[in-house]
Amino acid sequence: MRDIKLRILTIGTGYRPRKYRQLTIYPIIRLEGVWLEEAGFLPNTPVYLFVEDGKITIKTNPEREIEKKAIEIFNILKPAV
Repeated sequence: MRDIKLRILTIGTGYRPRKYRQLTIYPIIRLEGVWLEEAGFLPNTPVYLFVEDGKITIKTNPEREIEKKAIEIFNILKPAV
């Protein structure tokens, strides 16, 4: 059984200026730290984010069939040459 380590983060607020002195406000989740490397997320490694209601899963390698199918649907994987 793998160890599961808990990280608790707070969703921050981002601001993007728009025309006519308006701002777009949006949520931000910032991930950084040595713990990412310890978990197998190395710099410059592509990652896949799978978004479900109330859940975001981040992986370096999709494992489940439904994840692979999602990648195909969104044309993330390039056809083998």
